[in-house]
Amino acid sequence: MSIAKTKVVKAMWDDEVENIAAMLGKKQIKKVPVERDGVLVGIISRGNVVRHAFENLL
Repeated sequence: MSIAKTKVVKAMWDDEVENIAAMLGKKQIKKVPVERDGVLVGIISRGNVVRHAFENLL
């Protein structure tokens, strides 16, 4: 029996924040899991991306 029918959108641990932000906007999702060597190492949300952008502006 198969439960998930769609591919999970995920980011790699060394992806640029700008690329993750573009992925979140394009796919219209709020959070994305982050993987390193096939292991979940975190989750990045839209809020994380916005905070990062404002920290770089100040």
